Amino acid sequence: MADSWMDTLNSIMFPQETNLNTLAEESTMASSEDVGFVNPLSGAGLLARSSGVLEGFSDYGLGFRMDPESKTFSIYAARVNLFCSQFKVFSGDHEFTIIDTEQEEILGLIGGKADEEV
Repeated sequence: MADSWMDTLNSIMFPQETNLNTLAEESTMASSEDVGFVNPLSGAGLLARSSGVLEGFSDYGLGFRMDPESKTFSIYAARVNLFCSQFKVFSGDHEFTIIDTEQEEILGLIGGKADEEV
């Protein structure tokens, strides 16, 4: 029998090599270095973790996670609806880098200088 969508989702969210106790603690608790908000009644929230991971969840199995280490953008949902006039998929094994002019513009906006911590 084929796996249900929830089994497939769980296999993506919880690979075998992941320590579930650590994962559960990290996913349900914000550390003092994390920035964001979590609704105390519903548990829904958005967090920018100290590791650089951005995540937002509104219910179990419904949310997103962006991981800069693995360059992964994950969407967790039973259904995903996209409404657009054009949809393109680009693929390749090349590195994505910041264009120098964009980096300078961003640093100017936030008061930083190249090769220096902001």
